[in-house]
Amino acid sequence: MASHTPPAASPVFEAPTGFADLDSQVDDILEGGGRWHLLTVEGLTLRVRKPAPTAVKALNAATGKGSSAELRKDSMTLFVQHHLHPEDWELLLVTMVDPEQAFSTATLGEVMRRIATLGTARPTVPSSRWRRRRGITGGRSGRS
Repeated sequence: MASHTPPAASPVFEAPTGFADLDSQVDDILEGGGRWHLLTVEGLTLRVRKPAPTAVKALNAATGKGSSAELRKDSMTLFVQHHLHPEDWELLLVTMVDPEQAFSTATLGEVMRRIATLGTARPTVPSSRWRRRRGITGGRSGRS
């Protein structure tokens, strides 16, 4: 009986060096956490705060597969609201309901993603190499 040797493991993606994360943490120590950063999405410039690890953990827990659509929507709204400057939250709401603006739910998701990854070099989606290895094409798998 022939023995089977598994192929050598290869990294899914090249890990970031960590310098962006380190620089961000040093800035927080020197300048204080909770400061406002400028974020531009779809031509709209917003003042955002970097989330604490507990905020990202709570957001992740609320957006799991077992969460209802209403819970996901509410958690995304609260996450964005708590990390935007109050005046910019109002600006975002006005922009979202303005029919002249091309601001969609997907764009709100982009605002949430950019806030969640502020000050980090970590990726937020699997690399294309990982998706090819797993046979994922971007469509839903039918599993829930």
